[in-house]
Amino acid sequence: MMSLASLGFISILCWFYTTQAKNVENEVLWRIVGESASIHCRLGQSDSTMTLFRGLKKNFLILNIHQSQKETIHDDFSGRLRVEGKPPMVTVHLSNLTKEDTGPYWCDYEWFDKIRMEQRKAAGEGSVLLVIKDLAKDKCDKSLLLVTIVISVAVLIGVSIAFILWIIPKIRKKNENYKMNNSVHNELYEDMRGRRRPC
Repeated sequence: MMSLASLGFISILCWFYTTQAKNVENEVLWRIVGESASIHCRLGQSDSTMTLFRGLKKNFLILNIHQSQKETIHDDFSGRLRVEGKPPMVTVHLSNLTKEDTGPYWCDYEWFDKIRMEQRKAAGEGSVLLVIKDLAKDKCDKSLLLVTIVISVAVLIGVSIAFILWIIPKIRKKNENYKMNNSVHNELYEDMRGRRRPC
């Protein structure tokens, strides 16, 4: 179970770095439940709208700051999120972190290109992978692992003792049968040698 979680985390980590390796400054932030983390979103383009997403497919919208400075914050982060600056340079502070906050966070920008006369989108710098550890749960997991190991060793010892107690009488009986068969053959051999044939 723990190895499956580790494998999943490593997969997310590899995916995070390979998909954003072009020009995005990636970082892994390790935090404990209840702590805070800061995400520094940056882009060289002014007059833009900044959106902060969470999830591999950017499917969870956390924050949107429009050019007019209007902020839209997801209900899950209400009271836990504080914004400093304005697009394109925004620092997002997340407080009172929970295990559910673990995941990749993406800084995305959108603006109107006056030269090309079109709406454009780009990933900004500052995308992070946030990993929240629950120390109480980790201690519980370690205790559970220790109990499992102790029980497994006890069962193994019990099975070994039962096998030894079962096999020893069988070995003794086999040895006794072997000795009896040998002694009978030896007596016959001696008797046969002791007799003389009549001439």
